This record gives sequence, structure tokens and C-alpha cells, in this order.
Amino acid sequence: MLSTFILLIAGCGHDAYDCREVHRMEVEAASWEVCDARLAEEMANSRIEYPVLEGICLPEGKFADAPLWAQEGSRLVSSEKTHLSGQL
Repeated sequence: MLSTFILLIAGCGHDAYDCREVHRMEVEAASWEVCDARLAEEMANSRIEYPVLEGICLPEGKFADAPLWAQEGSRLVSSEKTHLSGQL
């Protein structure tokens, strides 16, 4: 069975602290692992020009559980252009 996840990616400064959302998309995935793999793929193929990328997969409707950057509309998967943020 597929579930809907929201994939968020943020571009950050070198300190990975000052982040802003740069990409958001809905993903139909069978599991967290599938969503995380899609997130890693999106980040690896990104042309987003920030020193660090951060990202996360969230189940649809779970933004209250998201990191602050995601709640503020930032998009985050971490990469030194790739640190992959964990699941909630």
C-alpha cells in the first residue's frame, strides 16, 4: 500500500543553520525508506546552489512534527552538496 509523504528540501549556509525552503513535493511511497531514497535522489540531482542541503520526508499532515525550518516553510535535506536528515 502506498502512502503520501511530503518531501522537503532546504538550502542552508555553511553552518547548516540558516536554511530556507527550496523544494517541496508530494511523493507516493510504500515506506519511509522509499521516500528517503527518493529524497536522496532529488538532492543528488539538484541544481540548487547552497553550500549545504537538508531534507526530510514527512507523512502527509505531520508538519507539526517537522523541524523548525520545515514549519517555517524551509526545505531541508542535508548534503555537503549529502547529509540526509533522519526520520521523525
